[in-house]
Amino acid sequence: SDRAVALDPDNASILAMRSVILTTLRDFDNALALAERATRLAHSDANAMALAAITLYACSRPQEAMKQVELAKRHCPRYPPWYHVMLARCLWMLERPDDAIAAALAACKADPLYGQPHIEMALIYGEADRLPEAQKAVEAALSIDPEFSASAYLRGLPLRDPSHEDRRRTAFKAAGAPD
Repeated sequence: SDRAVALDPDNASILAMRSVILTTLRDFDNALALAERATRLAHSDANAMALAAITLYACSRPQEAMKQVELAKRHCPRYPPWYHVMLARCLWMLERPDDAIAAALAACKADPLYGQPHIEMALIYGEADRLPEAQKAVEAALSIDPEFSASAYLRGLPLRDPSHEDRRRTAFKAAGAPD
């Protein structure tokens, strides 16, 4: 990704993807700078907008992330279901569990074999102490991806704010997600 940025430093999609990579490496400051630059350059690039939203969310800026996802949806009317998942994550972070569940369910409807929305629902229901629903969501996630574990999920998309990390860990434990 460094080489791609060097070859095309004003390509919003490349910048946004690099920001996601840096996010997974917990280089939040540099990731955020690239995501912000990508959103300024994106214009009508839905992919760049949505990818930048991942970094914005991870850096505890859920309102801005939601704005980017909504813009991406307008520019790409046949958008992938992970856009709904991003909205669910942001709504969870904003402590709006009912709206977060609705967004995750929209992703399930768009692609019934996509496991990520079930993982998000397990987290949301677990935190809301709606344990039967949380356990059903864990079962659904495992039926799609038998290798799912909370620890792998948490490593895959770290969050800058330790309190959000703790919320996710506690919610997965309550939901009965495998560690």
